[in-house]
Amino acid sequence: MAVAAPTRRARPGSAATSTPGSSSTSPSASRGPRPRWRDARLLIGSLLVLLSVVVGARVVAAADASAPWVSVRADLPAGHVLTEADLATTEARFDPEASRHYFRVDSRSALFGRALVLPVTAGTLLPASAVTPAGAPASRVVPVLVQAGRAPALQPGDHVDVYALVKGAQPGADREVLVVAGVEFLGGEVLGSGDTAAQLRVAVSDAVRVVAASRSDRVDLVRVDGPGATAPGSPASGTPTEAPGLGG
Repeated sequence: MAVAAPTRRARPGSAATSTPGSSSTSPSASRGPRPRWRDARLLIGSLLVLLSVVVGARVVAAADASAPWVSVRADLPAGHVLTEADLATTEARFDPEASRHYFRVDSRSALFGRALVLPVTAGTLLPASAVTPAGAPASRVVPVLVQAGRAPALQPGDHVDVYALVKGAQPGADREVLVVAGVEFLGGEVLGSGDTAAQLRVAVSDAVRVVAASRSDRVDLVRVDGPGATAPGSPASGTPTEAPGLGG
């Protein structure tokens, strides 16, 4: 009598097995497709990071960028005529508005022969306001001794009328004469006596008149305010030039 072979029961939760000749197979696991929106977000994020790096690098580079500008080697007084030996080069950074007030190094040669209208200090950048405009007419700087109390408060760049006292041969014949009008005051040194040695910029044709006036008994400087301050030269036609019988 044949005995049947015992059958093995599958444990609960165990995977099914196939026997030779059996057509049943276990299903293979597969991943679903990745959502496309994740790829788009990754790409956009990468582009934003790259853009911020590029912009940051350019901002830092711009902040560190400097340019060569014209500076002066030594203290120079008003009236000094610039030469190549007076000028140096200094690296500096300016915003576009501030850069309009100074000279780039490529304009250095154009400054030779131009005069200073303001004193400048050694090692500083040369300001455009301290230099006579290109093409300005030739001028001369004349010293004039002004007695204490014969001039108002003045700053370099102010314009003044110059008067001189001309002594007459008879009492009461003295004359106060307008020598030149609207000339530029460059600066002055107060002496121990209280008098001021004033430096005036005048046209070449007026220099001899001012030199002669500086030899008179008294010189007065009168500050010119308003539009007339920018019209230097000899007294205009019709302008009173002297007051007979006054002064002394």
